[in-house]
Amino acid sequence: FAQIFTLRASAKYGQVNYEQIARTLLLYAGGLDDVQALSQRLVIPVIKRNGDAHVKNWSVLYEDPRRPRLGPAYDLVATMAYTGNDDSIALNMGKIKKFQEIGLDTFDYFLQRVGITDQYRDDVMTAVMATGNAVLAKWEPIFVEYEVPPYLIEKVRAHIAGLRLGSEL
Repeated sequence: FAQIFTLRASAKYGQVNYEQIARTLLLYAGGLDDVQALSQRLVIPVIKRNGDAHVKNWSVLYEDPRRPRLGPAYDLVATMAYTGNDDSIALNMGKIKKFQEIGLDTFDYFLQRVGITDQYRDDVMTAVMATGNAVLAKWEPIFVEYEVPPYLIEKVRAHIAGLRLGSEL
């Protein structure tokens, strides 16, 4: 999306917000399906405390040269493992950046700003909640399977415990 918005790598934060990415997908790419997929993927950086989901980490694929689609998710890291002061998502979403302030109302407002009507917004919100619940349900088994260090497990648990989104799902 940095190329789509003609941004240099140095402008990957702050020049564009998630609404602009979503509007572009709605108008020029896969439409509502892509906006729903983007919305579901935005749950992940909030729950994982990934402050690095910047404009260069979102892309489109041109499998059909006339209609691009949202590209696969990539660079899904929990930046809290590497930095202690990462308290914000990379780009504004519904005029909010702080992980702890993002809730379901943020997603709803984000979708309103993109122009998603009530009927479709309810469907997208249902998918967002399902994704959030799935991510939360899979954390503990992943801790065990990948032998995550105890200090990091505690950081993840503390982050999730302080999330509005986590308590609303």
